[in-house]
Amino acid sequence: MGLKPSIIRVSDKVKIINPEFFIRCGYPKSQKSEIEVVKKEFRHVILNMICSREKCHSFDIDRHNHLLEKVCREIAYARLRNMGYGGNERKIYTERLEEHKDKTFRVVSIKFCKTGKYYPPSGPSGGGYYAEDDYESGGLANEKTHKILHIVPFLLPSSMSEHSLRMMDDPLMIETTNVEKVEDSVV
Repeated sequence: MGLKPSIIRVSDKVKIINPEFFIRCGYPKSQKSEIEVVKKEFRHVILNMICSREKCHSFDIDRHNHLLEKVCREIAYARLRNMGYGGNERKIYTERLEEHKDKTFRVVSIKFCKTGKYYPPSGPSGGGYYAEDDYESGGLANEKTHKILHIVPFLLPSSMSEHSLRMMDDPLMIETTNVEKVEDSVV
């Protein structure tokens, strides 16, 4: 049985129809965004705490920044857990990049993510012989699977700009619903 020609695979060319590029899939608040909030609100308090502990005789900015990052990350994680990550809806977050509309890209890898509303596990918590019959594991209601493409510009190596070469190391990501497959023409 042959492969379906309409399915997008690694090394296929795609044209950007809707330039909504994938940022992340998850709950409303992410650790990255919450770290920035913690830094903004508590930076001075945390640095004062670090300096009082380290005695700050020789101010090592790299060491202090490393400790600041580490403390902010831990505080952010604790805050996220307390806030339930900002809600129970897991969704895709995007960024619109108009400059890539109608441009052609090459698919370098593919990943999948799921969206929906989280529901917790249910059933008796004590266990027992018949407990597994009444237990339902948690999951996502109205679950949808999304195919995310990691893409790089489709250019000949000699014509690649510095920006395009950087994108090879850090590909853009986009959902398949925002592109169309471009068939290679035989010359």
